[in-house]
Amino acid sequence: MSESIVTGILTVAIPTADADTALRFYTDVLGLTLERDLPASSTGPRWVTLGTGGPVSVSLWEPPAGADSVPRPTGIRFVTPDAADARQRIAASGAEVGELLQWPGVPAMFDARDLEGNEFVVMEALPRG
Repeated sequence: MSESIVTGILTVAIPTADADTALRFYTDVLGLTLERDLPASSTGPRWVTLGTGGPVSVSLWEPPAGADSVPRPTGIRFVTPDAADARQRIAASGAEVGELLQWPGVPAMFDARDLEGNEFVVMEALPRG
């Protein structure tokens, strides 16, 4: 077997038309922590990195004007200790949330959209063992 060229995931990036609004949603509502906020410059867009409490961060970035940026599915699955509570709190922020899904042997989960319509999933941790 050959040596893996991928050794992990550093960050997942979410494009946003308004980094300030997105920053407030992801910190104030979801509870992520601001790690760095690099302003836009001649060499690149604004880049905001948010800590998740684990090894993978979430990055918000503002694409150049005119670029197709939002909304889109992010593929992100955030973990929470209580999906029902998380769903209620996210809905209270004005964000769109889907139905709480629960099946025997499967962690409770729901889909949601941030205030710009970017899709993500919130789910309880997978059982160990």
